Amino acid sequence: GTELPLKTNVELIQVLQLLNDKNDVTARRNENLYRHAMKKTKPPGNITIYKGEFHVTLSRKFVEYCYKSKLANDFYYWLNGTAVPDEHYYPTLNRLPQFPGHASIHYEGTRFMSRFKIWRLKGLKAQNQRSDLCRSDIFIRAICQFDWHDLPTLTKSNYLFANKFNQKLDMLGISCLEQWHQAKSMTSVKIDLNDFNKFPPIKKEI
Repeated sequence: GTELPLKTNVELIQVLQLLNDKNDVTARRNENLYRHAMKKTKPPGNITIYKGEFHVTLSRKFVEYCYKSKLANDFYYWLNGTAVPDEHYYPTLNRLPQFPGHASIHYEGTRFMSRFKIWRLKGLKAQNQRSDLCRSDIFIRAICQFDWHDLPTLTKSNYLFANKFNQKLDMLGISCLEQWHQAKSMTSVKIDLNDFNKFPPIKKEI
């Protein structure tokens, strides 16, 4: 599978400037704990573990801080041997106040600006997975595989990228979206930035 942009480069710059050095990272308390053969020590700094999407939008200040932070480095190695460590690293660090652009609230997929991604998972609340929005009705590893049926929804959305498309299942949708994207790139139509105020990193609640 692959992902495709829903905004042109010019539009991406406009939207990312609204973030004002905040990060777009989903996060929730991880209630699905796994038992491991090797006993783990407490996480460094006894930090609270959060889980979220691997796909994130991070500010330069946050990334630079991670490279220099002993806590970030220790936590990176602490995650070795755990289940889906990539879905815990940034969501956890982004909840810590010392990290630039951190979030003081948690939010999930429906309020995630960076990616339009539809899950179908057992036990996940319906409002958090929106599986009914998957017009293709094709799911692989619980993730919607967009096709041409989904284009009206995708092209009208305010998300930055769409994840996932599958070249083996449908090239028509990919080709149409690429042509739509190219046509947008050649026009000077300006997006309404007020449409993005609903997303947590841009709202004043953070």
